[in-house]
Amino acid sequence: MPGTDQASARDWSRKTCTCDSCVDGWLSPRMKERLEGEGDFLRYVSISLLSDLGGLPEDEVLPDWVIAEDPSLHFIPMELHTKMSPAFYRGYAVVVDVMVQILQRPAGAAAGCVPTPTAIEARLRELCTAARKSGGKAAALTPDDVEDVEAFLHAGGEAEFALEALTDRAMEKSPAGSEFLRRPAIRVQEEELAGEVGELPVCANDLDFELVRKRLGLPPHFIGPHWFFLTDSESEDDIDGDDSEDVYAGQRGRGGEGAVMKRRDR
Repeated sequence: MPGTDQASARDWSRKTCTCDSCVDGWLSPRMKERLEGEGDFLRYVSISLLSDLGGLPEDEVLPDWVIAEDPSLHFIPMELHTKMSPAFYRGYAVVVDVMVQILQRPAGAAAGCVPTPTAIEARLRELCTAARKSGGKAAALTPDDVEDVEAFLHAGGEAEFALEALTDRAMEKSPAGSEFLRRPAIRVQEEELAGEVGELPVCANDLDFELVRKRLGLPPHFIGPHWFFLTDSESEDDIDGDDSEDVYAGQRGRGGEGAVMKRRDR
């Protein structure tokens, strides 16, 4: 019975909590803080890059350097590449913003602080409806924002893309991630985070990203990133001997080896 399965899953997740402070028995205060911080970073990056795209024609695909610079865009499937217009990006940025706003709600908020795809989509509908009724006056979104969200969704955009970016990047920057081991700067950031959450209780769920993904409605395995870029210190010869700036086919997590695009200086 579906109800029994859901109850069993909920009971199982509660057993993993050792701090007695987890939201719904699985989202620990420290994990919530970690996800909020990463979400806020992704939101900041998209807002900053969008401010640089004022002169880009609406029917053009985002420049390579924009896709390279925004980690959240690396989780857009490559088949949508030709649809990644400025409007698509602005709409995606609204989705990321809504995801972060939900996460930043207090743990006991009646509206809930867990940004599942359903919760994000419901909040988007609510905001878009309010904007249409008010004409953008005294509303969180403007009519232009609504058009951008619609452009993102009509092009095949999904809330799951933002959640994949959030959970992957938060995991990679945590002691559970490979980037944490490779990059000293990330370890410094972790030390800073440890100081910020020092008053919060420690829990067995603090680094359980598999549990987080399950409770957010994502598959246990990460889907993406779908885009990979050469850094300034890497040679194109290491990839295929071609120094072109084309996008190459392939995705990680969906049967491919991963796309490679030359990173271009602005």
